[in-house]
Amino acid sequence: MSFYALCRNLLVAVALFVATAASAQSLVVKGTVVDSEGNALPGASVIVPGTTNGVTADVNGAFSISVKPNSIIEVSFIGYVPQTVEIGAKVPPPRHGHAS
Repeated sequence: MSFYALCRNLLVAVALFVATAASAQSLVVKGTVVDSEGNALPGASVIVPGTTNGVTADVNGAFSISVKPNSIIEVSFIGYVPQTVEIGAKVPPPRHGHAS
């Protein structure tokens, strides 16, 4: 199997929830980055594309990032296809996404 096919078939599940509204202009998004088997992905990058706003997941795959309502975050980890998650103005439900 080629490296491209391997990357394409890997799954990344991103469980997200908004913990609090930090102010009227931002939301604090907390979540855990895990693989398709539920294993934490420590060191995964969580960024808001086009900005310098980003964090790295801790040893348990957990992260917390402040974003503006209706933002997009991108989650990436070496060997996995990056995933994007839309953050609305309200609390999004937990999400488990996969690469296609």
